[in-house]
Amino acid sequence: STPYEISLRYNKVTVPVMLQGYFGVINNKPIRFTVLIDLRKLKELQKESKSKDILLFQQAKMAQMGEMINMIAHQWRQPLNAISAASIQSTMKLQLNQFDDENFYKTQNFIQEQCQKMSKIINTFMEYASTKQEKEHFLFADTCNMLLDLIQEQFIAHNINIDIKNDNFFDIKGSKNMLEQIMLNILMNARDAYDENKEEKEKIIYIQTTQHSTIEIIDFAGGIDAKHLDKIFMPYFTTKEQGKGTGLGLYMSKRIMQEHFKGDLSYEKLENGSKFILDFEIKKLPKSKEELIHAV
Repeated sequence: STPYEISLRYNKVTVPVMLQGYFGVINNKPIRFTVLIDLRKLKELQKESKSKDILLFQQAKMAQMGEMINMIAHQWRQPLNAISAASIQSTMKLQLNQFDDENFYKTQNFIQEQCQKMSKIINTFMEYASTKQEKEHFLFADTCNMLLDLIQEQFIAHNINIDIKNDNFFDIKGSKNMLEQIMLNILMNARDAYDENKEEKEKIIYIQTTQHSTIEIIDFAGGIDAKHLDKIFMPYFTTKEQGKGTGLGLYMSKRIMQEHFKGDLSYEKLENGSKFILDFEIKKLPKSKEELIHAV
């Protein structure tokens, strides 16, 4: 008697249907009634909705990729300048007959170190840009290290400190890439908020884990206006100036937390600040008395 879904096929036609069975008696004979519901229209709507979600996700991802490219350009500038300076210095010493074997190997080692630093930045970016969504167990500390490799230089340039208070054994099941996207979006929003809040002299962002399977990201950049609190997770809503935000970041972050991690993303307004809470352990309420007894 439990409803279930099957596909009816005839030649090349396939029709998805939902079946519901009922038992009864007619003329003293046991019978079973079966009601079939055509699901074709519902499947089309689901497919259309999924396509829209994919498009929104791609738009949000492209916006973040633009931010990442800016970060790479910023982080590459220093090693490129260092390599250029080393090359000029080597040429000058060679012209002055002061370039011996020791200087040669020292310069070569220095250039190799700078190239490895640039290569590490690219590898980190490629890992972030990956579309892999396989679920695995990973430590939150690994995600923090990856994010710091990407953003620390730029945040230092904005005079923003990131303070991580993390339990190194905080274990998460899901896609590490997905979590990196969520956190990067929240951190970028905090950076922009600090840039707009000229009065705040001490700029700091706290990232901390709790004993309740949550991650908290806290800043003191003024917080979100109370009149916008019911809209911040809606698609295309943004409080930033035109051209500076897509309004998709928080919407997609919440969807990823709910659908991929089976948790939630919520916001708490602080005095002169914001707290975003990533909850990875949302307990479902029992639907029936039997489920309640089983849960106990």
